[in-house]
Amino acid sequence: MEHLKTPQDAALYCTLRRALRKAPDFIGGSDCVVLLNVPSDRSGEDYDACAASLLLQLSADRDDMAYVMIAAADKPRTIIKRLEGDCSRKRRLLIFREQGAEVPIQVMLGVDIEVDIPSISTMDFRIGCRIAYQIDVTPSEAEAAMSYPLPHVWAALRRGRPIRNALARLAEAPDLGVKQSGDKREGLPPLQDMYGYGAAKEWGLSLPRT
Repeated sequence: MEHLKTPQDAALYCTLRRALRKAPDFIGGSDCVVLLNVPSDRSGEDYDACAASLLLQLSADRDDMAYVMIAAADKPRTIIKRLEGDCSRKRRLLIFREQGAEVPIQVMLGVDIEVDIPSISTMDFRIGCRIAYQIDVTPSEAEAAMSYPLPHVWAALRRGRPIRNALARLAEAPDLGVKQSGDKREGLPPLQDMYGYGAAKEWGLSLPRT
């Protein structure tokens, strides 16, 4: 988890873990190439830290697996060349594809499963705050925070300080458009009852409460 230094990185790690529930062969250690479709509001580089952390969690042998990003601006020849290099020798491979990127047929033929990465949910947000900054966030506080654009929310957060401080700064910021939250579920369970977050949940539970 050493790569997850910010709440955003930790939250994206949670989304990646949830996406890979649909690729049990990859998680289980079998040979597997997974094509991961990145949400439209994200770039492939956003997932660099969480992908590195996940691979270290699954195996200390970096010769066993790898990840690669495909940007929307990448040319087919560039993509093929990138995947014909060191990546072609990996048993397990994650390919992050940005929205709008065209994957050449030569690459698609080697893909075992294609999965969409979900957007950050209020659960992911709460776990990200707890893991990276040791901030406990209630479901209602997470929903309030995520009514603002997430880049502004990440900027307002401070390690170890209550979430209400960040919410107050966000509320006072001029011309900060409030967006509708993509996850309106009420009564989210405690962290210990959340399913499908793997090592992220275990680490979050091990942290002292502030």
